[in-house]
Amino acid sequence: MAELLILSLGSNLGDRAFALHQAIGNLRNEVGNLLGVSPVYETEPYAVGNHPSYLNLVAAFSSRLDPESVLAVTQKIELQSGRKSKGDLSPRLIDIDLISYGEHKIQNECLVLPHPRLHLRKFVLMPLLDVCPNWKNPSTGDPLCDLISNCTDSFWVEKNSYFIL
Repeated sequence: MAELLILSLGSNLGDRAFALHQAIGNLRNEVGNLLGVSPVYETEPYAVGNHPSYLNLVAAFSSRLDPESVLAVTQKIELQSGRKSKGDLSPRLIDIDLISYGEHKIQNECLVLPHPRLHLRKFVLMPLLDVCPNWKNPSTGDPLCDLISNCTDSFWVEKNSYFIL
């Protein structure tokens, strides 16, 4: 059965808009049916200084893959774009994070769903509002509007004129 897959994408190196466009195309070919893509947001790099600003977006897919297969696809796309390692805060051409996948609740050494820090990041919450305004955190049941209201992230997030499809 197909489930709602929410991914957050970001880029702060090179042609950022093209990197996002290319990643969405690659994901579309491999993870499932693209349901929607948020407008692009320009954002302050989260928790690091002296890095170029990011372009971020959220994409929703209908997917039949298992969560680990989705993770493998996203990591392959990151590696193909030149990403060296996941988890460091270095600038990158493309970063793809699994935010949620249906009602899955997973916690292991490779994958945590829903994303454990999504409620702390306006650069995820604001674009998610554009794509899935009625979304609720599968772990807590908290509606997206409450997550946004309670978010203490003070980094700037501005809706941009770019639109990626």
